[in-house]
Amino acid sequence: MVAARRSCSMVAARTSLRPVPTSGFLPIYKAPGTLSADVCARVKRTLRRHGDYPSKLKVGHGGTLDYFAEGLLVLGIGPATKRLTSVLHGPKRYRCIATLGTSTDTLDPHGKVVETMPFEHVTKDAVQDALTRLTGTVWQVPPQYSALKIGGVRCSDRVRKGEAVDLPARQVEVHRLELVQFRLPDIHFDIRCGPGFYVRSFVRDLGAAVGSCAFTSHLCRMECGPFALPDPTVLNSNDVELQAILDSIRPLPGDAPCDTPW
Repeated sequence: MVAARRSCSMVAARTSLRPVPTSGFLPIYKAPGTLSADVCARVKRTLRRHGDYPSKLKVGHGGTLDYFAEGLLVLGIGPATKRLTSVLHGPKRYRCIATLGTSTDTLDPHGKVVETMPFEHVTKDAVQDALTRLTGTVWQVPPQYSALKIGGVRCSDRVRKGEAVDLPARQVEVHRLELVQFRLPDIHFDIRCGPGFYVRSFVRDLGAAVGSCAFTSHLCRMECGPFALPDPTVLNSNDVELQAILDSIRPLPGDAPCDTPW
């Protein structure tokens, strides 16, 4: 296991009273070391204990954020769960750190080290050249340890059971790859990409492109749909008390109040 790198910190918790929302979106800063599904479940349990919410209240998230990662996780409450895909469709923005010279089976800090390679030869110019080749419409093989499903079963679950998983490459859109800091073995990036893009796969491919290997040692989702960090009104996943949740649920700009049944 490799130590994780963390540098992104977003906080929020408000306590002002407001009417109970019947539907809406809940942007959350997910702390590293927590599961997206667990954050979603905690919010659901908290709201279901509230007398104004039904016991079968629907709460869902608009895209898994890796366990080791932090950043923006957007939840849908009630009827808004049906709009998550359309609302969050479009470019996303991430900040990440690629650590050269080491590769793990999960492509992140929590995996087993499977390869080490020299990295001292890598130059900033070589990285810039690789970024040019990895920008635009590119083919990318998703990580085997991922939430993608084969036959209704997550790839990560199949791999953990010892099954051989062969995922085909698929086309993804990479709008911008910005080199923010170059300090070997770590390279910091700011990424704007389309749906289906995996930062861990990008880092793996970058390592190969510069004649080494790499894993993603830090990952923070900064933007997703109309939501973005930093934002002091975004709820922290460590603060999912009822009033903080109610204060943070929001409609989309321009939306009328929703009276759709639960």
